[in-house]
Amino acid sequence: MYLERDFPLPLDARADSYPARLRGDRLEYTRDGSVAFTGAVSFEQGNRRIAGERALVREVGATREVSFPKGLLFTEPGLALAGSSATFGMSGERVRVEDVDFVLFGPEFRGVAAAVDRRDDRLTVEGTRLTRCEPGDDAWRVESARIEVRKDAAFARARNVVVKLRGVPVFYSPWLRIPVSDDRQSGFLFPSPDYSFDEGLDLATPFYLNLAPNYDATLTPRLVSARGSGLTTEFRHLNAFAETGVVGAVLAEDRQYRTDTGISSSRWLSRVSHRGAFGGFTTFVDYAAVSDRDYFRDLGTDQDLVGQGHLRRFAEIRYTDGGLSAGLSAQAFQMLELRPEPHRRVPALDLTYSGRVLGALGWTVGAFWTAFDPPGDSSGGAPRVSGERAHVESRLQLPFLRSWGSLRLGAGYRYTSYALEDARAGTDTTPERAIAFADLDGSLNFDRDVGDGDVWTLEPRGYYLYQGYEAQHALPLFDTSFTTFSYPRLFRRDRFSGLDRIGDANQLTIGVTSRLLDGRTGRERLRASVGRILFFEDQRVALRGPATLDPERSASAFAAEAAARIGRLTVRGGGVWDPEHGDGEEFVFSLRYRSGNDRILNLARRARRDSDMDQGEVSAIWPLSDRWSAIGKWNYDVENARSNEIIAGFGYASCCWQARLLYRRLIEPAPGGTPGEVESDEGVAVQFVLRGLAGVGGRVESLLSRGIPGYREESLSGPLATLR
Repeated sequence: MYLERDFPLPLDARADSYPARLRGDRLEYTRDGSVAFTGAVSFEQGNRRIAGERALVREVGATREVSFPKGLLFTEPGLALAGSSATFGMSGERVRVEDVDFVLFGPEFRGVAAAVDRRDDRLTVEGTRLTRCEPGDDAWRVESARIEVRKDAAFARARNVVVKLRGVPVFYSPWLRIPVSDDRQSGFLFPSPDYSFDEGLDLATPFYLNLAPNYDATLTPRLVSARGSGLTTEFRHLNAFAETGVVGAVLAEDRQYRTDTGISSSRWLSRVSHRGAFGGFTTFVDYAAVSDRDYFRDLGTDQDLVGQGHLRRFAEIRYTDGGLSAGLSAQAFQMLELRPEPHRRVPALDLTYSGRVLGALGWTVGAFWTAFDPPGDSSGGAPRVSGERAHVESRLQLPFLRSWGSLRLGAGYRYTSYALEDARAGTDTTPERAIAFADLDGSLNFDRDVGDGDVWTLEPRGYYLYQGYEAQHALPLFDTSFTTFSYPRLFRRDRFSGLDRIGDANQLTIGVTSRLLDGRTGRERLRASVGRILFFEDQRVALRGPATLDPERSASAFAAEAAARIGRLTVRGGGVWDPEHGDGEEFVFSLRYRSGNDRILNLARRARRDSDMDQGEVSAIWPLSDRWSAIGKWNYDVENARSNEIIAGFGYASCCWQARLLYRRLIEPAPGGTPGEVESDEGVAVQFVLRGLAGVGGRVESLLSRGIPGYREESLSGPLATLR
């Protein structure tokens, strides 16, 4: 290991600002003014310390010079070295040591050199061999005729450099820059090689440009042997008011895609992300577009978007001041699956204000106006209805809050009007809807001490909701759908998302939650909840057409969820059980054990009866020995009896180098988006890193962080050594 000694002063203290003390067992003074110390000689000045058997002190011009002709050990913050002889000025302007063994503690380099010469803030190493491997292991090393390191520099500059693996030369350069800090510097980043059995070699080599402290860019040439070559560009900008990122990627001519689909064109991606804040204003942009729906299946340039069924184009500016909130936004989508594209909101305005009437009695009023345009692909078929929707909602609420429980009384009124275009003949183009509601939400908190400072709680909750009925099957469906049924959903006022449907209700939700809390930290160790809705009247509002619910049904299904954390083990589960049918409608379970990035185990299962979905998954990174580990993932589709994704491989890691080899097989939609038709894509990914110097395989990190829950993507030591 690299372990520095303790220093008596702050690490940034300048040694030459402190008095120098030289001690020895014997002192000899000569007529020429030289002084010789022998025996247990030590020199101390600030945090600098030198120890040896003999030291000579003499005047050289206006400076005083000390030499150790019989060897020494030199230590100061960030540096330790031992040499056969040394000479240095007592004012600290120069140190020269011959036949050196050295350690640089900051970047964790060690090595040997013919000589080390330091003048002021520059360190020069001649005839050196260095490595970041632990003592006793030279798995890789760099040999150089001369290396120069300046204080606070991000790179060391080297000449006539040879990189060796186990003593075998693998790389030579007449000039090289070697990273010695984590500071950002322009240079090549780690290449990302991948190999697919269908597409051949996929190699991306990013070049990072540190343009300024607050903005930078990355240029990534990419070669896909079966498709062609392209370029990805990423630009990032940060200031006191905003953070902005722009990504663009293009593959000029995709030979493989032309063969699969018969379409000959360039393939591209563009993305803009932005967050800003100035005074009471905030801005947000999330825009993404691709040339075709198969782009991510084939090229996957932006890993954050891989696997999504659609791309969002959203922009918003909002002003907030106390109880006032006003926003202007626009939203559209690009669908990557064969399903209808939602209406575009161009634009949407909202204005809400909250305040107090008397004491705890509060009020809120909100106004929302949205213009809905039909999707861009609607021209090929019958026109889809479009138009404008205005919605006004007011609410009064009176809360009573105590340590042992709470009660909230609320009531309000909701009014909606439309101005429709392209509606069917005979349809009302200016329909309106007005609905009143009232609700009451109450809970109690019981707790008891169960020993060792832990607290067990029991928290029953009741929520009564009355919401009026109005026929709505003639209203359009611009942005409304069902919400997923779950325990939190039991206590929501609306069973639909969006404003095109407002569900009627005369119901009471009863639920209970129990927790085991750490009395010292308040952290949840265990939580379990269960509840259901009791209906006093039949629900008559449906998403489309008249309601289809069983008129004899007096209660909903049971919804439950649970979570537990025991040390490094986390367990979560949830489900929906319908006693009317005697079976489960939905089941979710996950178990995770995590002890760092090298010891992860995940088990998961999810099933939903209404969508015929039933999938199980197991994934792990687990050590087989001190240095070897196994990596795997298996996602199995029970409903279709097939494996959706398989990852299998091994990893090797030591203090100075790391290697991983992964095989991946993935089920994907067939080219062109044919419904229900899938195909498999297989490939191999490799990662090899010489820690602190160079490496390849950044795509492996992205694959593991997305594919294995709990894995946190690791930095591969920043920019590579760069040719200069």
